[in-house]
Amino acid sequence: MGIDVVESKAEAGLAAERFELTAVSDEKLLAANRADNATQAARLRAMKGRRLLFVSGSGVYPSLGRILKDHVLEMIALGLEVYMVFQSGLEGDKYFEYARQHACFHKAVFADMKGPEAASNIARAALEASGGLAFAGAWTPHEATQMLCAKVQKEMGLTGHDPRCYEVAQDKYLTRKALAEAGLNTAKAVQIFTTADVAKAATVVGFPMIVKPCTGMGSSGVYKVTELAQLEAVVQRVFSDMSKNWALSQKAHEEQAPMLAETFIEAHCYGREGLVSEFDVECLFWDGELVYGKVLDNWKPTPPYFQDRGFHCPSVAPLDVQEQLIQYCASCVKAMGFRQGNFHMEAWMTSTGPVLIECNPRVGGGSIHKSHERVWGVSPMTNFLMASLGIPINPPRSSSPQCSYGFMLVNAGKTGTLGDMSFLPHLVHSSAQCVDVIQLKNTGDSVVGIDSGVPEWLAQVDFEDAADKTTSMVDEMERVMEQTIDTAAKITTAPDA
Repeated sequence: MGIDVVESKAEAGLAAERFELTAVSDEKLLAANRADNATQAARLRAMKGRRLLFVSGSGVYPSLGRILKDHVLEMIALGLEVYMVFQSGLEGDKYFEYARQHACFHKAVFADMKGPEAASNIARAALEASGGLAFAGAWTPHEATQMLCAKVQKEMGLTGHDPRCYEVAQDKYLTRKALAEAGLNTAKAVQIFTTADVAKAATVVGFPMIVKPCTGMGSSGVYKVTELAQLEAVVQRVFSDMSKNWALSQKAHEEQAPMLAETFIEAHCYGREGLVSEFDVECLFWDGELVYGKVLDNWKPTPPYFQDRGFHCPSVAPLDVQEQLIQYCASCVKAMGFRQGNFHMEAWMTSTGPVLIECNPRVGGGSIHKSHERVWGVSPMTNFLMASLGIPINPPRSSSPQCSYGFMLVNAGKTGTLGDMSFLPHLVHSSAQCVDVIQLKNTGDSVVGIDSGVPEWLAQVDFEDAADKTTSMVDEMERVMEQTIDTAAKITTAPDA
């Protein structure tokens, strides 16, 4: 089955040919840790029969999600025995029911996943569920449970990192401090615990500046500030954002400040009309060294917010710029103390070189993984999982792009209640390049549009075209996005209507 999986990647363009493995044992292939198909097939076979503890986001995330469900089913198809941990008392919630209905686990484990004893609770419940049988690894793809998973790994003596690494990665102030101590390019930053810290931020960081929660995802709650009165108002607004959004109020450690003020970075823009303003670099590490790194372009957000809009690959940035970004991001991973796994790094390119926005010790969201699979023949998620199981990683990859791939997150253009949203699934038939639509909001849902605040996402829409058609694919993505935002706005009823 492992060989079949590798050859299915070949259909996407990764060079492949049938090979015989009888002459070389899997143990020798794994020890060599080469980036070839035969060794990758041995790695995939090595997953079979291993027992995996999946530390879920039950009790934090509303549901498992279609993309993650597909990943878990692929793991099971590879022969993993999946024990999935859920928050006790939530046996009937949406996350658990979705996972159960789609057969995403072999056994469900319920434990109190909150508080200082959470890791011990999970370890004890997992061993009870397995009848005392050992686990090969513990893993989570979720941002909010990375720290908890690290503590479970430590508790159970499994492959992983010191939880302190996650404190540094998830606290943007500690990230900046670690990079500065390593002599790496970074933004000047000040912690904001209360409104009393506003004056210090203005003096130390200066204007313009960026104010953001110290944790969070998708650029929510991020604001550009140009003068003191605005800073005072924005700090109050971020506190308000945090009270309404669980993702912005998570803490990596008890001493973490709720928000951060940092230097506004003047980043270079690339592509037609400067569409690309930042870069997402997926870095795969094994034994403290980078084994794979590729760049994904991240579109310029719609002012005044920093909400994600679109991504595409291969990058339109010059190759030397891409290489600088990859090597810089790899150095940042090392500066935080990480040694293996996948790291979703977000960075700008500036006149003084790359500058890190943030480090996410997991695979990027949306179709980040699909972009790497289709364009380079590499699955960040599968390799991330392998590393969590202690299997050496070094994936084979195509030497040139096999296609162009992109996805857009449609921002709501108008605040109110959505009308008939049944047009969204039909987008896949409206464009030759459109290959998938994931509807995130439905008829009757209330949404915040960019007319009144940080816009919510209505849908994720994926596109694919030939390797030399990146520019025309991006043009089509922008056309479909504009049309979709306009259509949704026309059927949205304003709150005061």
